Amino acid sequence: MGAETNSDGGRCRSVVLAAGQSVKTYEIRVLPREQVGADIYASSHLDDHAAVRRAIALAKPGQAIEVWCGTRCVYAGMPSQVTVH
Repeated sequence: MGAETNSDGGRCRSVVLAAGQSVKTYEIRVLPREQVGADIYASSHLDDHAAVRRAIALAKPGQAIEVWCGTRCVYAGMPSQVTVH
């Protein structure tokens, strides 16, 4: 298991799979509309785009999401009517 240093100094852990492919670990936060607490998920993805797509799939309409790779925020916002395929 290794870590890459992002341009902002954040550490994003990467894991090498048996097939030799590398994935990064992400923290996904799904924020409720009431601003009380958040559902937090840990997951591994090939890239930032895949992690954001997963976060969108986890969120219900009207919920904001944050995707973190180490200390780097990859995405923060409220997706509106986004369809994930």
